[in-house]
Amino acid sequence: MAMRQIRKDGDPDLRKKAAPVVRFSAPLYRLIEDMIETMQEANGVGLAAPQVGIAKRIIIVRHQDDIFEIINPEIMVSRGEATDVEGCLSCPGAYGEVSRAAEVEVQGKDRNGNEIRVTGQDLLARILQHEIDHLDGILFVDRASRLLDAEEIKKMSANDRGSRVLHETAVAGCLSLCPSLPADPGPERFLPRGCDRPAGSTFRAGEKSIAFPGEKSSPGVRAFGLAADGKKGIISAG
Repeated sequence: MAMRQIRKDGDPDLRKKAAPVVRFSAPLYRLIEDMIETMQEANGVGLAAPQVGIAKRIIIVRHQDDIFEIINPEIMVSRGEATDVEGCLSCPGAYGEVSRAAEVEVQGKDRNGNEIRVTGQDLLARILQHEIDHLDGILFVDRASRLLDAEEIKKMSANDRGSRVLHETAVAGCLSLCPSLPADPGPERFLPRGCDRPAGSTFRAGEKSIAFPGEKSSPGVRAFGLAADGKKGIISAG
């Protein structure tokens, strides 16, 4: 495996329409492994082949403990609509509100050419659509109804914790507004799932040392998380 360079906005490779994969052989396997390593090293939840300069229809998606490798992905079914804030490894520092289908069914092939189907809701649906857009030369900034800056995100997390709560996905630097989460649960700040502190730990409001192991957070951003026992709390990303 080898790290690949992630292309940034402005690179013409990001605007090319990717071609379908027709040969399922050793070079494809190496590319997929390289993409997985590159995504993980960059703390991403998704990566498309054009982001590493390869105009082929290949996406890698990480969701919870699963990694999906989808070759020649195609959205077969879309349901509902949701607006959320997205970021992108190819657009560092940029965030914007994007409306997408709330649920999708994606059909494609695995690395061996076998047909697969992935159904995603909420965050997984959003990642799938975001990565498939890359295959057609589309960046999230093209779809964003408006772009946010870091200061605006910080203010939103502090002042709008009622019906719309800023939720730090920790990976990919992607910030999502999650309307399903409740308002501030109280003074106790529970440990977010995945943190390196022992289960049941608490921390002070505004504390800066909370982080997900091996994953990046945005300085000063406060967000809801889940403790190891499932309780909701607030994290203050370092």
